[in-house]
Amino acid sequence: MPKKIYNVGTRGSKLAVAQTKMVVDSFSKLNPAFTFKIKKIKTEGDSDTATSLERMGGVGVFTKKIEKELLSGAIDIAVHSAKDLPSVMTDGLSIGAVPRRESCADIWISHDGTGIHEIKAGSIVGTSSPRRRAQLLCMRPDLKVSDIRGNVETRIKKVKEGEYDATLMAQAGLIRAGLDKHITEILPPDRFIPAAGQGFLLIQIRADDRAAMEITGSVNHGASHRCLIIERLLLEKLGAGCSAAVGGWARFSGNKILLCSVVLDKEGKTRLYAEGGIDIETPNKKLVELVAGQLIARGAKAIIEA
Repeated sequence: MPKKIYNVGTRGSKLAVAQTKMVVDSFSKLNPAFTFKIKKIKTEGDSDTATSLERMGGVGVFTKKIEKELLSGAIDIAVHSAKDLPSVMTDGLSIGAVPRRESCADIWISHDGTGIHEIKAGSIVGTSSPRRRAQLLCMRPDLKVSDIRGNVETRIKKVKEGEYDATLMAQAGLIRAGLDKHITEILPPDRFIPAAGQGFLLIQIRADDRAAMEITGSVNHGASHRCLIIERLLLEKLGAGCSAAVGGWARFSGNKILLCSVVLDKEGKTRLYAEGGIDIETPNKKLVELVAGQLIARGAKAIIEA
């Protein structure tokens, strides 16, 4: 007898639950014969909000526990922020769907409403992202960067109360959490390159669960799915994990797919940039090889591994 109830796993933060509810609402509308229940799972990254993500190992701190629950059968479907997942999928699991991408851009929130180029020298900017840190210091080496942990609401509060002068975050998270009114400035993604996977939700299932594949596939957005695959392949080709200052952005433009990428050292003193495009009929691998190849030829691997 086929399943009637599907347990959907997610992190327990307000943002994670809000974006999972959006996905579940879509499931319910498109699959009215089934019931979907959200299960909150406390991950390593949620349990330890004091240690920097880099010291915790970075890779999978927000996803490993959810994946374990999925593999065990405790949940049937998992909803992740795509950039939290390692570039290589865990054995036994697969992508069930990628809904339409939200904004991929990073945003700037400052205590006094000052923009990223106008804020005074010596201002303290909170970010735990090596990519954001490096790009900020490349742009503004006169600023100070300090680790900041906590959920979206907590980080905004720390800036508003003056603990930090500013912070950098993903625009998608603020939109989904209904907190985009706090944004001071949206950073153009062609100049401040986003994280690979930023703005995407990734719906994960067990690789052998055909019924779940059919259900999750109902919310898949083909163009978004392809762009995410390209960005994940880019990270894999570069050998870049969460501790690397690497950005990647794939998008459709007419009958082409474009990809740009940036690799920086952790202090933003060295910046390598590459871009390329392919016709939509060309395999994804060709685009990744084109862009990653330029970066690797200029020493990207040594920067990433340093």
